[in-house]
Amino acid sequence: SLAFAPNGAWLAAGKLDRTLLILDVQTGQTLSSRESLDAIHAVEQVAFTSDGQGVVAAGSSGAVYRWAIDDDGVLVDGQTMEPHQASVTCLEVDSASSLVMTGSAAGKLIWQSHDRSELQLLNGLSRKVLAIYLPRTGTEAMATDGRKLLHFDLASSRITATSDLPHTAALSAAFSHDGSRMAVTAGYQVLIFDTTNGTSIQTFNAGHELQWSVAFDPDGQRVISGGRGFATLWNLETDQAEWRFDLGGSLYIQTLAISPDGTVLAAVPAAAGQTVSVLRIPRT
Repeated sequence: SLAFAPNGAWLAAGKLDRTLLILDVQTGQTLSSRESLDAIHAVEQVAFTSDGQGVVAAGSSGAVYRWAIDDDGVLVDGQTMEPHQASVTCLEVDSASSLVMTGSAAGKLIWQSHDRSELQLLNGLSRKVLAIYLPRTGTEAMATDGRKLLHFDLASSRITATSDLPHTAALSAAFSHDGSRMAVTAGYQVLIFDTTNGTSIQTFNAGHELQWSVAFDPDGQRVISGGRGFATLWNLETDQAEWRFDLGGSLYIQTLAISPDGTVLAAVPAAAGQTVSVLRIPRT
């Protein structure tokens, strides 16, 4: 798992060997590491808090942890948060408050404040949670398992709307930063949906290359998906593949992240997860 700090200077990397790293994006130097995270097991989800002063990580055990991070990028003062009973497959931190939301392989959603003083849950999906959207204003959030798009109210835990999506073998999903669109990778395709009603509005075909991961550019006009050794930049305005990034691997890219300013791509080009590739994203 990968996540950029809000200022784009640091990169958090969660590893399958129960390790969490904080890396300097410019130098590649490891600023901090937490190893032998046996309570988390494989660190499959990671995110920075919106103020850049905290890191939240979760993993295959269902455990969720939060650390403070100092000005030198060192993790300190770890604390537990409400766990899942299944592997955590999705993690999102609200940019406007202290809210942390996690989704599990069992389709369960939990959202809580950093100090666990507020806690709510929702069993609204039947498959593993692939993506979560937390609103910048208001209380209407969204989540998807690739087959269903769920709208729900954070204050009441009430489902407000659902949309059925095409029955495809979805591998990953992502919401645009404004919540108006959702991308889903399914086989060799990247599908773009309107989140107001779940309508499919665009389809990108990647030939005979499975697309394992996906993320929106912050401006919402471009999407990057990870295939076999390559990441592809799709332009939603021109309906075209705008760029191909050769990440030098022969295995599928199962995790990637885009910096908050949309200028840098980070990806792991192999299942072993021993190399993180960091590339500049071209602007046309």
